[in-house]
Amino acid sequence: AWCPDRTLMESKKYITQSLGAQFADPVIFNMEAMYGRAWCPDRTLMESKKYITQSLGAQFADPVIFNMEAMVFESRPRTPLVNFLSMGSDPTVEIETLARKLRIPCQSISMGQAQEIHARKLIDAFVVQGGWALLQNCHLGLEYMTELFGYLGRVERCHPDFRVWITTEPHPGFPMSLLQIAIKFTSQPPA
Repeated sequence: AWCPDRTLMESKKYITQSLGAQFADPVIFNMEAMYGRAWCPDRTLMESKKYITQSLGAQFADPVIFNMEAMVFESRPRTPLVNFLSMGSDPTVEIETLARKLRIPCQSISMGQAQEIHARKLIDAFVVQGGWALLQNCHLGLEYMTELFGYLGRVERCHPDFRVWITTEPHPGFPMSLLQIAIKFTSQPPA
């Protein structure tokens, strides 16, 4: 995926490894005096995109128009929808707007500080009556994510409108088993 925040970081890392730190840090080294231009994040993104387009093709550099509604219709009640958060992005508004459009109840819980109890109650209710449970910042409740995986495998009947939405920062301790059964997506922050 084309992620501007990661592209800047990786471009700077590449320059540091290839040419040295003095070429990647605008404070230490004045590239403008030497090359007529300074280290510029916007220019780096533009040049990186240009390079990818020329090397691999435009389909690898152009952003994909994300269709959340199509993703919901592709999913099943026991299939969690996991959003990997990137800097400045939050899919909450889009998820809640889509729920209103489809006339499906949606309730969110921000994980951490013993919110697992509330998450269990919400999921138990929505499995029966239908609705979307939006569990936010699940990197703060990793133990519950393992429990959720087991629950989704054990539950006998799910309402057809039941969905579990999960937002999380990338975390090495996030249960792989839950990721393997999930539909995973990421969204970019607004320009």
